[in-house]
Amino acid sequence: MKRLLLIFLVLFFYACMQKETPAEIEEEIVVEPEKSYKSTDPCALDLSVKEGDYNLKRQWEFMGSLDPKTGEIDHLTCLARSAYMNFNEIQKEDEKIRKLLLTFFDKNSETCNLAETMKAIFFSYLWTGCYRSSGEKDVKIELTEDTLLNSYGHILPIVDFEHNYRNALENVETYEIIQNKLILYTQNKEQKLVYIAVE
Repeated sequence: MKRLLLIFLVLFFYACMQKETPAEIEEEIVVEPEKSYKSTDPCALDLSVKEGDYNLKRQWEFMGSLDPKTGEIDHLTCLARSAYMNFNEIQKEDEKIRKLLLTFFDKNSETCNLAETMKAIFFSYLWTGCYRSSGEKDVKIELTEDTLLNSYGHILPIVDFEHNYRNALENVETYEIIQNKLILYTQNKEQKLVYIAVE
């Protein structure tokens, strides 16, 4: 009797093993991508040249300092733009990063001892000042007064960038205009500050 029961159990388990079991359907786990405030790449700047009649006395947008070794926009400029975007939660294409504008006005000022006036917009400050240019590709900038726009004093990339950018502006000696592109050079062309004309 026990032998028959044992045979029955073996046949039963063998039959169960032979049955085709439906394949398990793995549930697809959808992982939403982490939100990024870099939907607009802070380093993907349009440096394309456009034909036209451009001169110094107009508004220019700062693109960055060119790395003397690679010829590309320096890392600090990109880092500061990225920090600004993250701090302000810029994550849509239509939310524009603040333009770093430099404007040379065609007017003199008594404050500038009859030199011409200019202004520069940073992330944190609006700087006004004076400039002199003989028209022979030389230019000297003096930043005289600042107005606080926003306080980013605790964001190191922005602090470092603004410190370096101001120093560079005040050490500019010559410039070059190539179509819609302005390049400001510091002493011995150690630094190249690149701008695009604002249309």
